[in-house]
Amino acid sequence: MSGDLRAAYTFGVAVQAAAAAPPRFGRYIAFWERQRNGPWRITAYTEVNGPVSPASREPAARNSDGDVAPSERPPAASAAIAEERSRLRAADSSFSDLSYRMGVAYAFANTVAPDGVVFGDPQLVIGARAIEDYFGAHAGQSSLVWQPVFAWVAASRDLGFTIGESTSTGLGASGAAVQRMGKYLTVWKRQSDGTWKFVVDGGNPGPPRGDER
Repeated sequence: MSGDLRAAYTFGVAVQAAAAAPPRFGRYIAFWERQRNGPWRITAYTEVNGPVSPASREPAARNSDGDVAPSERPPAASAAIAEERSRLRAADSSFSDLSYRMGVAYAFANTVAPDGVVFGDPQLVIGARAIEDYFGAHAGQSSLVWQPVFAWVAASRDLGFTIGESTSTGLGASGAAVQRMGKYLTVWKRQSDGTWKFVVDGGNPGPPRGDER
């Protein structure tokens, strides 16, 4: 929860049920916000590794600053909050750059908060050492990069999230490269030294591009 008690995040197990079909279990991340004395409302939400959409998605519409253009303009943020949002977005971009240069395992281990988590298969993976070991064992020859399209920071400037678009590249059965475009939600917490570290990260892959066999 943020220092001003107006922003928080949750993650856990989600269950989807449909007629004449067995329930499907998954995981989720939700970021919440509330006004003074108001109810909690979801600001951002993702199902982690949920079903792949067969349709390709058009690039998100963006404003002159490069952010996703919201359907309704939010209230103007103070200069301090706007600056912190820019710092958070820059931290997410640097996180991606580190993944490109040093690999997924190194990037995640060096950007996670002490109690930060990622979703393993099926367990939660907690902390830098466990996350580095997990990605070292599972990432193989694949690569992962991404681009934030929106950043949000609480008024207390200690909790926030980024959403964006990712590209995962690996090898298909024939040895040719296969790319998957995806979406992600990362929740961040500002540390005592002023740096941003993520506390939970997850997203959804899109359909493969390239050798799909």
